[in-house]
Amino acid sequence: MPQRRRRIVDRAFALALAIKGIDGALELIGGLVLFVVPPSAITLVFRSLTQHELSEDPHDFIAIHVRAAAEQLAGSASVRGFGVLYLIGHGVIKLVLVGAMFRRIRPAYPVAIVFLGSFILYELYRSVLGHSIALLLFAALDTGITTMVVREYLELRRD
Repeated sequence: MPQRRRRIVDRAFALALAIKGIDGALELIGGLVLFVVPPSAITLVFRSLTQHELSEDPHDFIAIHVRAAAEQLAGSASVRGFGVLYLIGHGVIKLVLVGAMFRRIRPAYPVAIVFLGSFILYELYRSVLGHSIALLLFAALDTGITTMVVREYLELRRD
């Protein structure tokens, strides 16, 4: 691979890792907030955030669904518990894998490939069930990042 193209690919990979690292940190923070903040406060915050939009358009798709998700999260201890565990676990795993790949630790790459691959399958499954275009976009983004991880791993093995 020509040197200039290699630098561009390396920068794109570093950017993808940084995005995944930020995503992992936000998930970890979100899980901790969800664990600490009482359910009534979650409902109150999301009601106030969507109130203006719903007063202008009572049928606003996004506002209605955001409010319903917040109420479901606040109303069910099992949903809340799953959300806390999922966000914290997923965030920690992402941060550990991103850190290991920034350090070019070889065993992290296959683990990251399996982790991302399973998450892509889950996103596709959930997008089909919920008819979610957003989840399809996230699956496409994760597929691109997984492709970069595979390419980087193959390069690392050649060195």
